[in-house]
Amino acid sequence: MESTTETARQKIEGLINTLQGEALLAEFDDLQNRLDRKDETIANYRGNETARTKQLFDAREAVRNFFKDEFDGDKDATVSFTLDEVNDLLDLIDADKLSFTYSATVKIEFTVTGIEADSEEDAENLVRDNLQYQLLGELRNNNMEDESVEVEDVEAE
Repeated sequence: MESTTETARQKIEGLINTLQGEALLAEFDDLQNRLDRKDETIANYRGNETARTKQLFDAREAVRNFFKDEFDGDKDATVSFTLDEVNDLLDLIDADKLSFTYSATVKIEFTVTGIEADSEEDAENLVRDNLQYQLLGELRNNNMEDESVEVEDVEAE
């Protein structure tokens, strides 16, 4: 007949084996999930690779057809292109279009109201000192003291 200690020991060993088995099953499930995610990642990569390869071949065909149409069977033809034609070709192959930089002379006229000041001169200085602007390009003459910034017709409201 088994002693109570031996029976308890067997129960504890049985629990430990069960817990170890559950831990092993959990670890196996985790590994299986990681493998599944890896397989999915590989499949996505292969799909993207196929799409990129197709895009490359489509671009090559678009460029070839563009020039073939321009030469129109005459191997000695001299071909010239407009910017629009080149940009159309670049657009066909999903490339950035050619662009240029431009400059613009801008005059902006506006009225500022509600200026609290002791005098017209103080009001003018407040406007001049607090005028702020933000541009997308470079401002060649950004000196706010320059004559190109004019404050006119300061009057009491």
